[in-house]
Amino acid sequence: MDSHGYDTVEPVLDDPDMERVPYMNLSAGYVQRGIATLPRAGTKGPWTVEMAYENDIERLRKSPVVDSALRFTAGSPARSASRPEGAR
Repeated sequence: MDSHGYDTVEPVLDDPDMERVPYMNLSAGYVQRGIATLPRAGTKGPWTVEMAYENDIERLRKSPVVDSALRFTAGSPARSASRPEGAR
């Protein structure tokens, strides 16, 4: 990101027809009561959540960073406030 001058990357759902599912599959009562307020996952691509380290690390190591679901931007006002110029 630094080499391209990007400050921020944001995931953007670019398939409005994709089914959205609960992020966690937990049956505890307190989770079920609050499930509607928790983030959602999708059923394909980078929106899936497997909760399995071996699958996540495989995807992170071998999948491309360039993805239509990621929006990179530059010029965030938070950049100057969050770190000094030249810091990495």
